[in-house]
Amino acid sequence: MKNLKNLLVNNWKTIRLIFLTGLFLFPFSVFAQYTLTSSDVTFSNGVITAYTNTTQTNIIIPDNFGGVTVTGIGSSAFQNKIITSVAIQNTFSANEF
Repeated sequence: MKNLKNLLVNNWKTIRLIFLTGLFLFPFSVFAQYTLTSSDVTFSNGVITAYTNTTQTNIIIPDNFGGVTVTGIGSSAFQNKIITSVAIQNTFSANEF
């Protein structure tokens, strides 16, 4: 136990640097958000009806696809998908979450 205490005391600056580096780098690598494109969704009349991307889990829904304003999300658009976070724009007028 005494050896562990000495190791921690003698290497405190290195341990602190490793900890702080991990603290700053971890959130950016894990929670980087991906902005959806029209190839990631099925989109009809302003409503996202299906999410077809299988790799992105932290997503941003843009305010439009090809100039057509996104106004809503269909009730089963994200069914059976693993989604960690979703950021939406303020163009939504109808949601069927």
